[in-house]
Amino acid sequence: MAKKRIGDNPLDSIIPEQVETGQKESGKPEKRKDSKTANGQGGLPSTEASPTEKVKATYYLEADVEASLERAWLELRRLKGRKVSKSEIIEAAVRQVVQDLDQGGTKSRIAQALES
Repeated sequence: MAKKRIGDNPLDSIIPEQVETGQKESGKPEKRKDSKTANGQGGLPSTEASPTEKVKATYYLEADVEASLERAWLELRRLKGRKVSKSEIIEAAVRQVVQDLDQGGTKSRIAQALES
């Protein structure tokens, strides 16, 4: 049985920037299109991006964490009396975690939670 590789899916041609293909037709490996830094080079994303610029990010969550996010989303919509997106919740949470990490280092809540 032939080994499938990323790029064999017909949907790859629809969203090529989100797919790492195995090889080009020329037989040479195709480079993955990664985030660009402020100077346009690959690597870690720039922290100098416009505050209003949004980028798509996908992460895996355990089922109970996703259920908690769903519950928080519904509760915040009720409390705020307006639509609240899950992206807003995640963005606010990440900002708080990073601020705590910057201020507390190894004593931050996230560092303590990840100790085990």
